[in-house]
Amino acid sequence: MNAPSPVLVPTANHIERMSTRIAFLIAGLLMSAWAPLVPLVKARAGLDDGGLGLFGCITFG
Repeated sequence: MNAPSPVLVPTANHIERMSTRIAFLIAGLLMSAWAPLVPLVKARAGLDDGGLGLFGCITFG
């Protein structure tokens, strides 16, 4: 008789690894979307480097 084929059941370790990968993917996409806009925000708000740094610390904490 043929043995039944194994059913691929995600383990807790697999789910944790995938959720971590997805979290880093989302964070990377958001950062890559925000980074090109920094000079535009800096110019429109009239901030110098220190003001932009303070804005970033307050906003993104």
